[in-house]
Amino acid sequence: METSTLFREIIIDLSILRYIVSSCVKEQRYDINHDCENFYCGLLNLLWKNNFVNTNTKQRNSAGIDLADDTARIAVQVTSNISSGKIQSTLDKVVDHGLRAKYDEIYILYIDSKPKFDKKRKNAVEFKFKDDGTIYDDEKYLIDVQDLLHQIEPLDSRKMKPIADYVKDNLGYYKRYLDDKSTLLDCEEFQSKKHSTLAGIAKYIDNDVKKNFDKIYERLDRYSSKEREVIICFMKKCTEAHFDGLQVNLNTLTNTALSVGLTDADICNVAGEEGSVIYFNGEVIKCCFDYEFKILLAINEELWHRLIVRLDFSLLDHPIDIDESKLNM
Repeated sequence: METSTLFREIIIDLSILRYIVSSCVKEQRYDINHDCENFYCGLLNLLWKNNFVNTNTKQRNSAGIDLADDTARIAVQVTSNISSGKIQSTLDKVVDHGLRAKYDEIYILYIDSKPKFDKKRKNAVEFKFKDDGTIYDDEKYLIDVQDLLHQIEPLDSRKMKPIADYVKDNLGYYKRYLDDKSTLLDCEEFQSKKHSTLAGIAKYIDNDVKKNFDKIYERLDRYSSKEREVIICFMKKCTEAHFDGLQVNLNTLTNTALSVGLTDADICNVAGEEGSVIYFNGEVIKCCFDYEFKILLAINEELWHRLIVRLDFSLLDHPIDIDESKLNM
């Protein structure tokens, strides 16, 4: 893959993460700061060729630093707090815990955008280590995502590819901070999450059924997210289960789909094609999924949107409540 393509992907993915962080901070959901520590620990290890570890796995915020490479004598504070007080507080904690003797460089990494200080002002702010008054070089040691991108840009494709893969592989985790109605969830970065174990529903299904979930996933993946919403309407109005599939009255499905803003085209694309997910059968529209598709009906309806529309089948790897009565339709 060309370097320009890799770099563009990294920019997009990190920009999405930065948007999520910014949204969380505005809503005062600061727990995302802690989740970002591990993400940037891995990213910095790839970019800087360091061996950072998250120091908070043992004791949170004990020394004002989050990531540390003791061999390289570098420490990093990861934060979204852009106040000048946060900077000075970090330096004070470093002194209080005797860490200046352990680390030569103390970075503060902002997971959104770093603060900017006008050094030309008469009373420009200065940050100092309180033990000896040494001035902290904030122009060098305050960094943000933009700075990291500047460091990534000149890399060749061989060095950039692992970074691009890491960012993309880990971005999906942060979708949990988004509202389920967020338009951002329609981005391809958050789509197509296949299951790996089906652990969440394993006790309700046999091995043959497990194999068919991949087929269900592949069928759904052929449609747009709007068209998959037709499937949601179908599931909500399904009243009968037969040996070869699930059925619902065509008029009922159409009225339900139109009432939530879907169009005739959306319905026809899914319902009118030979061998598609749903096909006409007289006055009845029938699901062509295998019979075990009915287990999706037994999953909490609140998860249907993630499962069917977002194609987040990975949620099936985690414990899920099943309504067993619906398995006997």
